[in-house]
Amino acid sequence: MKRFITGLLVGFLAGSMIFAGLNYAAWDTSAYAPTNTVADNTTAAQANFNALEAGTALVPAIRDDDGDTKVQVEESSDEDKIRFDIAGTETVVFGDGTNEAIGTFTNAGTSSNVAFDQNGNGVVIDIDNDATDTNCFQIANHSTGHGLYFDQEVGLASGKSLMYLYSNAAQKNTSLVQMVMNNATSDQAVLAITNQGVGPGITIDQNGNGVGLNIDGENTTTDLMNLDGDTLTTGSLARFSSTSTDSSTRSLVEIINDSSAATGATCLDIKQDAGKRAAFIDQNGAAPAIEIDMADANTAVIKFTGNVGNDSTKTVGSDAPADWIEIDIGGTSYFIPVYAAS
Repeated sequence: MKRFITGLLVGFLAGSMIFAGLNYAAWDTSAYAPTNTVADNTTAAQANFNALEAGTALVPAIRDDDGDTKVQVEESSDEDKIRFDIAGTETVVFGDGTNEAIGTFTNAGTSSNVAFDQNGNGVVIDIDNDATDTNCFQIANHSTGHGLYFDQEVGLASGKSLMYLYSNAAQKNTSLVQMVMNNATSDQAVLAITNQGVGPGITIDQNGNGVGLNIDGENTTTDLMNLDGDTLTTGSLARFSSTSTDSSTRSLVEIINDSSAATGATCLDIKQDAGKRAAFIDQNGAAPAIEIDMADANTAVIKFTGNVGNDSTKTVGSDAPADWIEIDIGGTSYFIPVYAAS
């Protein structure tokens, strides 16, 4: 701290001595107070300089002529803080980092609290945190504005990001990024992404042998995942694709109700309101398009509810069926009679 104050005061004295005729800023100590101009105070200035350089000067404050802008090191007895007052308002306080923050910046105005203008090709802010279990960077936002705001005004270079989070540590007990909404009455999204471009809104590149996206829902009466494509034309609401050539037995999509007690749950419910097929299977391989494995021999394999192709002109023997199932093979319709249970 002594070297910091000494450098600050030496710089101040040197600047004052360059321009003849300018008044010294007043010192808050009579022992080192200059009298008038630089020309009249060469001897006093040299004495002050020598004392500062030797570390023997006791200068508790530097102030301007009216005393409302100043630097103090002893506002109260032996407090060991450096205080900066601008126009009568304390704006910066440097502490020891143990009993108070090393730097505290107070701003009651509308301009930036701290502004960095980095014109060179270097890091603007570099934080090296060797703490063990405390936050490295913490923001307590009490305003209604953004807590953290990034504005990218030029195109990023290839491979660069507006925000880049990286870790080469083996994460075992927690996730690298967490977003927590700790208010049960909140009805807004924890993460909202708006994309006006033609690229993906979210891209997940999963290179490790783990789940790419895992959702653990504790909700009861709402959807766990909801896709709403209200402006679709020729696009799809969802697409699942795999180009793997591995021949291991697997399912690309699985829907599992893993509780025998959930007797009211339907694994797949398709509702089609338009005059178009509800499901289409394009099987190009030499295998069944649909295979059903029924564990209960007393339950119907397929159950139709409603009309499935009623046509009274088609008869089988002397008994007219209650309905018909139409199967189109190569453009030719085939009808399977369906009889009501006796």
